[in-house]
Amino acid sequence: EPHIRLGHEWLAGHQEPDGSWDPAGFMRHDPSDDLCDGPGRAEYRVGVTALALIALAEGGIPEGLEPNVRSGLRYLVSIQTDDGCFGPRKPKHFLYCHGAAAAAMCAAWRATGNPLYRESAQRALDFILAARNPDGVWRYEFAGDDGDTSVTGWMVLALRWGEDAGLRVDPAAMDAALRHVEEVTDPKTGRAGYTDRGGGSARPSELRDRFPKEKTRAMTAEACVIRAVMGQDPRWTAAFGRSIEQCLGHLPDWNPESGSIDMYYWLMGTRACAHAGSASWRKWAKALMEAVWKHQFWKGSGSRTGSWDPIGPWGPDGGRVYATALMTTCLVIADGDGIP
Repeated sequence: EPHIRLGHEWLAGHQEPDGSWDPAGFMRHDPSDDLCDGPGRAEYRVGVTALALIALAEGGIPEGLEPNVRSGLRYLVSIQTDDGCFGPRKPKHFLYCHGAAAAAMCAAWRATGNPLYRESAQRALDFILAARNPDGVWRYEFAGDDGDTSVTGWMVLALRWGEDAGLRVDPAAMDAALRHVEEVTDPKTGRAGYTDRGGGSARPSELRDRFPKEKTRAMTAEACVIRAVMGQDPRWTAAFGRSIEQCLGHLPDWNPESGSIDMYYWLMGTRACAHAGSASWRKWAKALMEAVWKHQFWKGSGSRTGSWDPIGPWGPDGGRVYATALMTTCLVIADGDGIP
């Protein structure tokens, strides 16, 4: 699929010499990038590296890009601490980054059978299990006092991918995540919150007006991902079905003026709707393709060829690597389901 290939090639071409991806790297390499809506923050290198690796490997490592994947995985192994954490326990969102990196390492172990990745993935999962709060879920602090849907979603994805690859996990952690989803989901509407029932998604304070919470259902979609990982079916679980309807009522729409662009939501919505039955999936996938295909930089766009502008609430943090990794992964998931 040419759009996926271009995304993969852009990511491969913007990998750092140490194997990582730097959220701020594109601006450093091309300071004339006046179309980049968000320079990226280098402190999120671990998380963005993980997202790039998932984009390159989730649907099967593309021919010719195996060295890039191996280099990225070596970087993650090199920064893993003795307690299993990928990188130091900073910045504030380090557990987000660790969850994504753990998921990437679990996928790598399953795909390659390399025992080095197995050891790294197991230690990463052990760290996730140790990081649970008293209710059994996760937020920003290691074994803190509260939890949120977003960090919990990444941890559950890593645990499921690890379990599917034969690694040790604690089933109680998955059960606690499902309880969290039930607690934050409004049973009447299906809308799930970040930390409270039926609430909205988090937004950077300076971008709340430009990208209003009403335009997204990111936490609802991520709650659906957790439900799907736990084996629920939206056709038989009423709250899950209502949550999918919330997503289908807020389809991907590339409209910078309306504040509707939320690539994180589109990734989680794509993962969620892939479990929602053919009619719901095709409705979501049609809108996704309309939004994503037309706004990828095509051949002849110079150093941007294959990428997407990082427009959206998290573009200033993740930069062009974040945007391109997420949109490429959406296309990989859709392509794997046979959506043209």
